[in-house]
Parts: sequence; C-alpha cells; structure tokens
Amino acid sequence: TEIEDFGLLYLDEMEVIGNIHENPELLK
Repeated sequence: TEIEDFGLLYLDEMEVIGNIHENPELLK
C-alpha cells in the first residue's frame, strides 16, 4: 500500500541519515 511504501522509504531515509552522521565524507 502507499502507506507501507512510505514507511519503507522513511526507514531508508533514516538509515541514510544515520550513515551520513557516522561517515560525513559520504556527503562529498
């Protein structure tokens, strides 16, 4: 469903943000 897809996208974004916080060089 759209809500489930949104939830998965949200979790992916949280994971990406967490990775950037741990590895700031990923922003380059």
